[in-house]
Amino acid sequence: MNHTNIGRLKAFYYARYEKLLLYDYYTQGCISSLHGIRGDDLVTRVKIALGAARGIAHVHGQDQKLVLINSSNIFLNDQNHAIVAFDAGLANLVSPERLPRVLDSVYCALEVKNAGRVSQASDVYCFGVVLLELFYGESSQDFSSLSELVDVACLRYGYEQALALVLQMAAGCVGTAVERRPTIFEVVKVLEEIECSSVQSRLESLLENLLPMLSP
Repeated sequence: MNHTNIGRLKAFYYARYEKLLLYDYYTQGCISSLHGIRGDDLVTRVKIALGAARGIAHVHGQDQKLVLINSSNIFLNDQNHAIVAFDAGLANLVSPERLPRVLDSVYCALEVKNAGRVSQASDVYCFGVVLLELFYGESSQDFSSLSELVDVACLRYGYEQALALVLQMAAGCVGTAVERRPTIFEVVKVLEEIECSSVQSRLESLLENLLPMLSP
């Protein structure tokens, strides 16, 4: 697949005990190194999350699944654009009973753990965990206290409404009811709205700081 936010596979190695995928090297690393929001970093992180979501949406639009989504296979290029390491179809090489053991338990939706059922909805679950890591640094599956995370984050940082919306959406993504999770296309739409409001908020803040200096 050819998309701005999807890594192009360069080569692969397939043997009995070892299977490798080779992608370009990204100097900025992966988003697992960005745990925990820091002040005005929110605008950048929304941009990164949106890029990753658009890459996943492109895959889902082709009636495919990624399955192995986590913060370690979403990379950043020199412009901080998110690049998803595209691994659609790899789950077909693993038997359903072994699949939950192959996937990182943190990113494993309940239906995958219990029955090995992977779907686009389980991809959305994984991306919800990625959002929590990217914006809050929380990768635990104990999401019962998510409302407390929203309250603490809003007290500590600016962009309160935008951050609360991201965490609310992440809560929907990691819900146990598969049919109630948003689609990745709905996630993209919300992130686009948050990006616009966050940029507008930053501009207003800059103008507010500049006005005293511009006044005669």
